[in-house]
Amino acid sequence: MNPESPDLKRLFLAVFLMTALLMAYNAFFGPKPGAKVVPKPEAVPAVPVAPKPITAPKIEVANTPLITRELAKTVSESVAVRGGYKALFSNEGARLQDWDLQGYQESLDLTPEFIAQSRDGNLTLSDKTRYELVSADLNSIVFQKITPENIRVTRRYSLTDKPFVVRHEVEFTNQGTRPQVLSIDMVMRTLESHKHNEDQLAAAWHVNDKHKRFALKDLEEKPETAPNGPKYVSFDRRYFLMTLAPENNSQIESAKAEFFKANQQKGLTLKLQAKTMQLEPGASQTLGFSSYLGPKQLELLQTAGHGIEENIDYGWFGVLSRPLLWLLVYIYNWVHNFGIAIILLTVLIKLLTFPLTQKSFASQQEMKKIQPELKELQKKYSHDKAALGQKQMEFYKEKGINPMAGCLPMLIQMPVWFALYQMLGNSVELYEQPFYGWITDLTRPDPYYVFPVVMGLSMLVSQWVIPPAIDDSQPQMKYVLWFMPLFLTFIMLNLPAGLSLYMLVNNLLTIAQQVYVRQLSESKA
Repeated sequence: MNPESPDLKRLFLAVFLMTALLMAYNAFFGPKPGAKVVPKPEAVPAVPVAPKPITAPKIEVANTPLITRELAKTVSESVAVRGGYKALFSNEGARLQDWDLQGYQESLDLTPEFIAQSRDGNLTLSDKTRYELVSADLNSIVFQKITPENIRVTRRYSLTDKPFVVRHEVEFTNQGTRPQVLSIDMVMRTLESHKHNEDQLAAAWHVNDKHKRFALKDLEEKPETAPNGPKYVSFDRRYFLMTLAPENNSQIESAKAEFFKANQQKGLTLKLQAKTMQLEPGASQTLGFSSYLGPKQLELLQTAGHGIEENIDYGWFGVLSRPLLWLLVYIYNWVHNFGIAIILLTVLIKLLTFPLTQKSFASQQEMKKIQPELKELQKKYSHDKAALGQKQMEFYKEKGINPMAGCLPMLIQMPVWFALYQMLGNSVELYEQPFYGWITDLTRPDPYYVFPVVMGLSMLVSQWVIPPAIDDSQPQMKYVLWFMPLFLTFIMLNLPAGLSLYMLVNNLLTIAQQVYVRQLSESKA
């Protein structure tokens, strides 16, 4: 086989593309590691010998009833994908117990909590500490607790005018007569939902001008520590984000991300470890934080600040994904159905690439016509491979044919395919958006595999309409070409239905274009 043969080059290109797709499939859908290492329980700090810190927790639990309060806020639909949220606060730990985003079919289980606790045991303060409810109105709530060490701890939450942003602070006041040394952790934790795959939950932070993301399965093997105070820490739920950003970064010395398990549910904990503070009698110190708890919508993340928009990552093809998303949303605003918007976007992309693909299909038709002459040339120079390669290239040039043009449609389609995959898999705008019939969420796989199977059949029809010219001396090319539709169908079974819809419509338009090219070629013959 001539190593300079264009057919062989096409074979290598096809194999390369198939291998790349297979590697991508294994990366996203490969088997999960079997053995899981559960981290050892954290050692409980030694409690001071003084009787007050030991007995106080029992007294405060008995004397302070459990109280919850709900605050709600509406977000304009012109600003957010879906508007509004409800926040449920509990005086146990003065925590944000539940953050419920409105307008979604399924509960999202956003439970950031935001617990302030003592790191060294010098202060009787934990996630079980019950606070007194001082005040509450439509947009704010205040809790307070005086610890056995005579430290007044005040927790304030306020729902801000920034969509899905809550500001909260922890104030420590020394009401005693002697100095106090406090080491405080601000803790955020959440559980993985049974409705989602565990690889959708991850922790992330921004430290030393770098954004780092840790999947749940990675933290299950070992915790991660940031040696310096991060700009923010966050829980990433693929389409939703929960962040904790210190207003004064100089007060934070480090951060830690850990895995935990509660009642067979997997979860993650993020700790912002504040620098040790020394409070003189009567002195106060406040730790302030800002948190975004909402959809990963670019405009909203930019409004929230702290650079959290970097959590929307479309990978290498982000340069295509972002304009495609903008165009898709623009079309949706006209047709009010993302499935129809995907179809219209596919038609638009096809029109833009029509001149290039038209030349490619025309070149394939010409290749079929010159096959008899090409075979004669191959027979004549079969004894001299170098001469055969040179004569073939001269022959193609004489006929005005580019033998590599047949690969052009695939090369054009692949970047768009990957860009759409990243967009559909990471854009909350399409989350829970239906098409028609059984397709109730375009970001999830087709439950009955109709679109992937029909898409694979359409690829076979496309090859039947204009069969690629294949040298009889290279029968392996036939297997490659017929295997590709089966291979892509298998991959598409677990990919978003919106992507299968795009591929199907694109193939149908390709078939129509191929029929047109064949008729045009036959009319010229």
